[in-house]
Amino acid sequence: METTLAAGPQAAPQLSEAERQELLAREIAKTEKLAESKLEMAQWFLEQQKTDIARRRLEEIVELYPESDASGKARQMLKTLGKKSK
Repeated sequence: METTLAAGPQAAPQLSEAERQELLAREIAKTEKLAESKLEMAQWFLEQQKTDIARRRLEEIVELYPESDASGKARQMLKTLGKKSK
């Protein structure tokens, strides 16, 4: 009985430049949505007075999504949290 393996990356179809750009734009949009979702979660934790959890979520956003809009907001929120905790 012969077993066939799934095709590797070399079997992927070649994409045109326009298709690559579209795929990249979709991935960036997904990343932005993920970062924004995590920011909303951090804001909720702050509202619930769970500052330590919120801080970890904000730090995660800055680390995982450094180029996102949410990262800038998270950095600003971390600065504010730093001032309040001192």
